[in-house]
Amino acid sequence: MGRSFIPRIVIFNLCEIRLVHNVNVMARNHYSKNLQEAAALLEQICSSDEQTRNHENLKGGKARSEEKTLRNSKCLHVSLENRANSGSKKTRMASFCTTLLFCLLLILSLAAAAETHRIPGFLYTRSRGRCTAQFWSGRREEWPRMVPETSTVSNVFGSRVYERYRSDLTLVEATARNDEESNAFGGLVKEATAALVNSYAREGFPYKPWEVKTLVIKALVSEAAAASQANDFLLANQACS
Repeated sequence: MGRSFIPRIVIFNLCEIRLVHNVNVMARNHYSKNLQEAAALLEQICSSDEQTRNHENLKGGKARSEEKTLRNSKCLHVSLENRANSGSKKTRMASFCTTLLFCLLLILSLAAAAETHRIPGFLYTRSRGRCTAQFWSGRREEWPRMVPETSTVSNVFGSRVYERYRSDLTLVEATARNDEESNAFGGLVKEATAALVNSYAREGFPYKPWEVKTLVIKALVSEAAAASQANDFLLANQACS
Protein backbone atom coordinates (compact mmCIF):
# COMPACT_ATOMS: atom_id res chain seq x y z
CA MET A 1 0.00 0.00 0.00
CA GLY A 2 2.76 2.42 0.66
CA ARG A 3 4.12 2.13 -2.84
CA SER A 4 0.83 2.72 -4.67
CA PHE A 5 -0.08 5.73 -2.52
CA ILE A 6 2.91 7.79 -3.48
CA PRO A 7 2.30 7.72 -7.26
CA ARG A 8 -1.28 8.60 -6.78
CA ILE A 9 -0.29 11.67 -4.88
CA VAL A 10 2.16 12.58 -7.55
CA ILE A 11 -0.40 12.03 -10.28
CA PHE A 12 -2.87 14.08 -8.32
CA ASN A 13 -0.41 16.90 -7.96
CA LEU A 14 0.44 16.76 -11.61
CA CYS A 15 -3.19 16.92 -12.53
CA GLU A 16 -3.69 19.80 -10.19
CA ILE A 17 -0.73 21.63 -11.68
CA ARG A 18 -2.06 21.09 -15.20
CA LEU A 19 -5.48 22.19 -14.16
CA VAL A 20 -4.02 25.34 -12.67
CA HIS A 21 -2.01 25.91 -15.80
CA ASN A 22 -5.08 25.45 -17.95
CA VAL A 23 -6.99 27.83 -15.76
CA ASN A 24 -4.21 30.37 -16.03
CA VAL A 25 -4.14 29.95 -19.81
CA MET A 26 -7.87 30.39 -19.99
CA ALA A 27 -7.64 33.42 -17.74
CA ARG A 28 -4.92 34.90 -19.88
CA ASN A 29 -6.90 34.23 -23.04
CA HIS A 30 -10.03 35.78 -21.52
CA TYR A 31 -8.00 38.75 -20.25
CA SER A 32 -6.44 39.19 -23.67
CA LYS A 33 -9.85 39.05 -25.33
CA ASN A 34 -11.17 41.54 -22.86
CA LEU A 35 -8.21 43.78 -23.57
CA GLN A 36 -8.89 43.57 -27.29
CA GLU A 37 -12.55 44.34 -26.77
CA ALA A 38 -11.61 47.21 -24.47
CA ALA A 39 -9.15 48.53 -27.04
CA ALA A 40 -11.78 48.27 -29.80
CA LEU A 41 -14.33 50.03 -27.59
CA LEU A 42 -11.80 52.76 -26.73
CA GLU A 43 -10.97 53.20 -30.42
CA GLN A 44 -14.68 53.42 -31.20
CA ILE A 45 -15.17 56.01 -28.46
CA CYS A 46 -12.21 58.05 -29.67
CA SER A 47 -13.50 57.89 -33.24
CA SER A 48 -16.94 58.99 -32.07
CA ASP A 49 -15.40 61.89 -30.11
CA GLU A 50 -13.34 62.93 -33.12
CA GLN A 51 -16.44 62.85 -35.34
CA THR A 52 -18.28 64.90 -32.71
CA ARG A 53 -15.47 67.46 -32.58
CA ASN A 54 -15.34 67.63 -36.35
CA HIS A 55 -19.09 68.17 -36.49
CA GLU A 56 -18.89 70.84 -33.82
CA ASN A 57 -15.99 72.52 -35.60
CA LEU A 58 -17.98 72.43 -38.81
CA LYS A 59 -20.99 73.94 -37.09
CA GLY A 60 -18.77 76.56 -35.40
CA GLY A 61 -17.11 77.44 -38.69
CA LYS A 62 -20.49 77.74 -40.37
CA ALA A 63 -21.75 79.93 -37.51
CA ARG A 64 -18.62 82.11 -37.70
CA SER A 65 -19.03 82.36 -41.46
CA GLU A 66 -22.67 83.38 -41.07
CA GLU A 67 -21.70 85.91 -38.40
CA LYS A 68 -18.97 87.32 -40.64
CA THR A 69 -21.41 87.53 -43.55
CA LEU A 70 -23.91 89.33 -41.30
CA ARG A 71 -21.24 91.81 -40.17
CA ASN A 72 -20.22 92.43 -43.77
CA SER A 73 -23.86 92.96 -44.70
CA LYS A 74 -24.30 95.47 -41.86
CA CYS A 75 -21.11 97.29 -42.87
CA LEU A 76 -22.31 97.44 -46.46
CA HIS A 77 -25.70 98.77 -45.34
CA VAL A 78 -24.04 101.44 -43.19
CA SER A 79 -21.73 102.40 -46.06
CA LEU A 80 -24.65 102.71 -48.48
CA GLU A 81 -26.59 104.73 -45.93
CA ASN A 82 -23.62 107.06 -45.40
CA ARG A 83 -23.26 107.51 -49.14
CA ALA A 84 -26.96 108.27 -49.43
CA ASN A 85 -26.75 110.84 -46.62
CA SER A 86 -23.67 112.39 -48.21
CA GLY A 87 -25.43 112.63 -51.55
CA SER A 88 -28.49 114.16 -49.90
CA LYS A 89 -26.31 116.77 -48.14
CA LYS A 90 -24.57 117.62 -51.41
CA THR A 91 -27.94 117.97 -53.13
CA ARG A 92 -29.24 120.29 -50.40
CA MET A 93 -26.05 122.36 -50.52
CA ALA A 94 -26.27 122.67 -54.30
CA SER A 95 -29.93 123.71 -54.04
CA PHE A 96 -29.05 126.32 -51.38
CA CYS A 97 -26.21 127.73 -53.50
CA THR A 98 -28.48 127.91 -56.53
CA THR A 99 -31.15 129.74 -54.55
CA LEU A 100 -28.58 132.14 -53.10
CA LEU A 101 -27.15 132.86 -56.54
CA PHE A 102 -30.64 133.46 -57.91
CA CYS A 103 -31.41 135.91 -55.09
CA LEU A 104 -28.14 137.79 -55.71
CA LEU A 105 -28.88 138.04 -59.43
CA LEU A 106 -32.42 139.23 -58.67
CA ILE A 107 -31.13 141.93 -56.31
CA LEU A 108 -28.57 143.10 -58.86
CA SER A 109 -31.17 143.23 -61.61
CA LEU A 110 -33.57 145.18 -59.41
CA ALA A 111 -30.82 147.62 -58.49
CA ALA A 112 -29.93 148.09 -62.16
CA ALA A 113 -33.58 148.63 -63.03
CA ALA A 114 -33.98 151.16 -60.24
CA GLU A 115 -30.90 153.01 -61.46
CA THR A 116 -32.21 153.04 -65.04
CA HIS A 117 -35.81 153.93 -64.22
CA ARG A 118 -35.73 156.25 -61.27
CA ILE A 119 -39.02 156.44 -59.41
CA PRO A 120 -40.22 159.89 -58.32
CA GLY A 121 -40.24 160.37 -54.58
CA PHE A 122 -37.58 160.62 -51.89
CA LEU A 123 -35.23 157.84 -53.00
CA TYR A 124 -31.97 158.84 -54.63
CA THR A 125 -28.42 157.84 -55.31
CA ARG A 126 -26.02 159.82 -53.19
CA SER A 127 -23.32 161.78 -55.00
CA ARG A 128 -20.08 163.15 -53.67
CA GLY A 129 -19.64 166.71 -52.47
CA ARG A 130 -20.36 168.72 -49.35
CA CYS A 131 -22.82 171.09 -50.98
CA THR A 132 -25.21 168.86 -52.90
CA ALA A 133 -28.83 168.22 -52.01
CA GLN A 134 -27.93 164.60 -51.29
CA PHE A 135 -25.30 165.69 -48.77
CA TRP A 136 -27.70 167.92 -46.83
CA SER A 137 -30.50 165.34 -46.91
CA GLY A 138 -28.17 162.83 -45.24
CA ARG A 139 -27.79 165.13 -42.19
CA ARG A 140 -24.07 164.46 -42.03
CA GLU A 141 -23.55 168.07 -41.02
CA GLU A 142 -25.61 170.31 -38.80
CA TRP A 143 -27.83 172.70 -40.71
CA PRO A 144 -27.43 176.49 -40.19
CA ARG A 145 -29.68 177.95 -37.52
CA MET A 146 -31.16 180.41 -40.04
CA VAL A 147 -32.62 177.53 -42.05
CA PRO A 148 -33.56 174.64 -39.73
CA GLU A 149 -34.08 171.37 -41.57
CA THR A 150 -37.57 170.99 -40.12
CA SER A 151 -38.74 174.37 -41.44
CA THR A 152 -41.36 174.19 -44.17
CA VAL A 153 -40.71 175.33 -47.71
CA SER A 154 -43.62 177.76 -47.52
CA ASN A 155 -42.22 179.46 -44.42
CA VAL A 156 -38.79 179.89 -45.98
CA PHE A 157 -39.62 180.76 -49.61
CA GLY A 158 -42.93 182.53 -49.09
CA SER A 159 -46.61 181.91 -49.69
CA ARG A 160 -46.20 181.80 -53.48
CA VAL A 161 -44.92 178.23 -53.25
CA TYR A 162 -48.33 176.98 -52.04
CA GLU A 163 -49.32 176.64 -55.69
CA ARG A 164 -46.60 174.05 -56.37
CA TYR A 165 -45.78 172.28 -53.10
CA ARG A 166 -47.43 170.82 -50.03
CA SER A 167 -47.82 173.18 -47.13
CA ASP A 168 -46.10 170.74 -44.75
CA LEU A 169 -43.14 169.95 -47.03
CA THR A 170 -39.96 170.45 -44.97
CA LEU A 171 -36.58 171.59 -46.23
CA VAL A 172 -34.89 168.24 -45.54
CA GLU A 173 -37.68 166.46 -47.40
CA ALA A 174 -37.17 168.84 -50.32
CA THR A 175 -33.47 167.95 -50.56
CA ALA A 176 -34.33 164.23 -50.53
CA ARG A 177 -36.67 164.42 -53.54
CA ASN A 178 -35.78 162.37 -56.58
CA ASP A 179 -38.39 163.40 -59.13
CA GLU A 180 -36.49 166.19 -60.87
CA GLU A 181 -36.38 164.33 -64.18
CA SER A 182 -40.15 164.14 -64.46
CA ASN A 183 -41.09 167.18 -62.37
CA ALA A 184 -39.34 170.47 -63.05
CA PHE A 185 -40.78 172.08 -59.93
CA GLY A 186 -39.55 169.14 -57.84
CA GLY A 187 -36.03 169.67 -59.14
CA LEU A 188 -36.31 173.43 -58.49
CA VAL A 189 -37.22 173.09 -54.81
CA LYS A 190 -34.57 170.40 -54.30
CA GLU A 191 -31.64 172.37 -55.73
CA ALA A 192 -32.93 175.73 -54.41
CA THR A 193 -33.05 174.38 -50.85
CA ALA A 194 -29.49 173.08 -51.12
CA ALA A 195 -28.38 176.41 -52.59
CA LEU A 196 -30.05 178.32 -49.75
CA VAL A 197 -28.29 176.20 -47.11
CA ASN A 198 -24.97 176.64 -48.92
CA SER A 199 -25.46 180.40 -49.01
CA TYR A 200 -25.43 180.34 -45.20
CA ALA A 201 -22.98 177.49 -44.55
CA ARG A 202 -20.41 177.74 -47.36
CA GLU A 203 -18.23 180.81 -47.66
CA GLY A 204 -17.82 182.02 -51.23
CA PHE A 205 -21.02 180.42 -52.51
CA PRO A 206 -22.07 182.42 -55.61
CA TYR A 207 -25.66 183.05 -54.41
CA LYS A 208 -26.81 185.05 -51.42
CA PRO A 209 -29.80 183.86 -49.40
CA TRP A 210 -32.11 186.58 -50.70
CA GLU A 211 -31.03 185.85 -54.30
CA VAL A 212 -31.93 182.21 -53.93
CA LYS A 213 -35.41 183.05 -52.63
CA THR A 214 -36.03 185.64 -55.34
CA LEU A 215 -34.96 183.36 -58.16
CA VAL A 216 -37.21 180.59 -56.85
CA ILE A 217 -40.28 182.84 -56.91
CA LYS A 218 -39.47 183.95 -60.47
CA ALA A 219 -38.97 180.38 -61.68
CA LEU A 220 -42.39 179.21 -60.48
CA VAL A 221 -44.09 180.81 -63.48
CA SER A 222 -43.46 177.84 -65.82
CA GLU A 223 -41.88 174.44 -66.04
CA ALA A 224 -39.25 175.69 -68.47
CA ALA A 225 -38.19 178.47 -66.11
CA ALA A 226 -38.19 176.04 -63.16
CA ALA A 227 -36.03 173.51 -65.03
CA SER A 228 -33.55 176.17 -66.16
CA GLN A 229 -33.19 177.67 -62.68
CA ALA A 230 -32.91 174.24 -61.09
CA ASN A 231 -30.03 173.43 -63.44
CA ASP A 232 -28.24 176.68 -62.48
CA PHE A 233 -28.56 175.87 -58.79
CA LEU A 234 -27.39 172.29 -59.47
CA LEU A 235 -24.20 173.48 -61.18
CA ALA A 236 -23.47 175.90 -58.34
CA ASN A 237 -24.04 173.21 -55.71
CA GLN A 238 -21.78 170.72 -57.49
CA ALA A 239 -19.01 173.29 -57.94
CA CYS A 240 -19.14 174.23 -54.28
CA SER A 241 -16.75 172.61 -51.82
